[in-house]
Amino acid sequence: AVGVSIPRLEVREKVVGTAEYIADLERPNMLHAAITQSPHAHALIKSYDIGEAMAVPGVVAVLTGDDFPAGRMGAFIKDEHAIAKTKVRYVGEPVAVVAAEDEPTARRAARLVKVDYEPLEAVLSPEAGLAPDAPIVHEELESYIKVFPAICGGNVASETELSEGDVESAFDDCDLIVEGEYETPAQAHVSIEPCGALADIDAQGRVTLWSANQSVFRVQANVCESLLFPMSKLRSLTPRVGGGFGNKMEPHVQPMVVQLARLTGRPVKLILNREEDFECVRARHPFKIRCKTGVKSDGTLIARDVEVLVDCGAFGDDSPGVLAYSLLMARGPYRIPNARCRGKLIYTNKLRFGAFRGFGNPQVSFAGELQLDEIATKLDMDPLDLRVKNLVQEGEPWFVGGE
Repeated sequence: AVGVSIPRLEVREKVVGTAEYIADLERPNMLHAAITQSPHAHALIKSYDIGEAMAVPGVVAVLTGDDFPAGRMGAFIKDEHAIAKTKVRYVGEPVAVVAAEDEPTARRAARLVKVDYEPLEAVLSPEAGLAPDAPIVHEELESYIKVFPAICGGNVASETELSEGDVESAFDDCDLIVEGEYETPAQAHVSIEPCGALADIDAQGRVTLWSANQSVFRVQANVCESLLFPMSKLRSLTPRVGGGFGNKMEPHVQPMVVQLARLTGRPVKLILNREEDFECVRARHPFKIRCKTGVKSDGTLIARDVEVLVDCGAFGDDSPGVLAYSLLMARGPYRIPNARCRGKLIYTNKLRFGAFRGFGNPQVSFAGELQLDEIATKLDMDPLDLRVKNLVQEGEPWFVGGE
């Protein structure tokens, strides 16, 4: 097959327009859903008033946190409900979901749901989350199920260190040391297709769920964990996906449409508009990076010390994995025998941050590669020669061990 252009399996249906995405799917007697979102970054939910929304002709159901089980989902830390319950943790978090005979009616009714909030002080940066008197985003963090030996507490969702060699002694042997602080912002995935899902239920209470996702097994697990629903009663399917770079890896609207289908007995479809997709799905993590690199005068890399502070957002999602992987990648593809890579992941009252192509690698690579350019300039070396000189060779150990 070398040198041969092999067409992708789905290319013809996409070119001629027959490919079906979530928005194209229909079921008989299907309802359409829309969400009500929180205007507060951090607030207690005191009560709901759904009377005006339910009075809109064509509205079939209005669900709030009171209509959802207390199950929690999460890839690393089980810290997230299917919908906000008892309090909201970021602006845009869904607090109610409406099902109606058509989408305009559902959206109109969603705007009529009234929620009585008691605003709380918000944590809007990792530094603020680490302050001694900081408000706590997750008061029950200690009791949450973690699938890894998490070092956490307060607003620290996870703390990780990977090290090898003797970094302090190695810096004493370096001829040149460069240090710097770097910052990368949040970044939206901006997939062409916004997130959406369609759930149908049969006479035996078994649910078939179609959704824009990147793992049908993760969808099944998240929905069933959050709704305390048997996995044997949920079938998860994926039609064509209009882009998924990590933002569709973990849950978005799937648990809400499944609960609506269960309680109404009818198929339900929910498609976020672009604004909602920006506000309540997930984005790339903002990083603050302190990096220190030491070299010999001939350009041989000797030591690197990296410390990162990562904004987790309101829920853990894939963030502990992103933190750990960023530290694993902090040396890049280079031979650096002495390395200490540390990081903290901090809950804040922002939308959750999660998987995005590179999984933490682009942020630390930004810092590391800038330092290599600085080193090359100070040693009067060609930047490419410096990199080639220190590349890990095929078969050579890259990370021997650590703790």
